[in-house]
Amino acid sequence: MASGLASSCIPNIGPQQRRIRLRLGISVLGIGAGVAGLLIATGTSPPFRLALFPIFLAGLISVFQATNQT
Repeated sequence: MASGLASSCIPNIGPQQRRIRLRLGISVLGIGAGVAGLLIATGTSPPFRLALFPIFLAGLISVFQATNQT
């Protein structure tokens, strides 16, 4: 039954907005990876590195929205 619902869903965002969200998500993930690499290279303790979680979450949500048209 769930597969029938997924096929009848109407995309919530258009192609241009999907491209914008995909670019934004990939950029945010890249920036987060760079900062994480810098923090690891400088020996920053793990609790401080955990502060990057919201950045990665925002990037993943943006990519998810673009790929699933939500």
